[in-house]
Amino acid sequence: MNEYVLRGFRGLENEPFSAKEKAELEEVRQRLADPFAVMEAAANCLRRPEEEALAVVCHGDFLRNNMLFKYDENGKAVDVRLIDFQTSR
Repeated sequence: MNEYVLRGFRGLENEPFSAKEKAELEEVRQRLADPFAVMEAAANCLRRPEEEALAVVCHGDFLRNNMLFKYDENGKAVDVRLIDFQTSR
């Protein structure tokens, strides 16, 4: 699992969660093991039929810290997703 994913969970490791809460946290951790798959699934939910081709999602907070880059084995950026976990609902 990538370091940037694990970093968000480190502060929660010693919290007194119930067994159910720990299982839910682990499920979230496993889902975030591939953040691009999470973003692709979210994008698929937002796709519209052709008759709504002009429908858009307005991000509203377009900053570099709201971009998730995917790199190839040579360190070259090959994909990017716009994210903003602060306002996700």
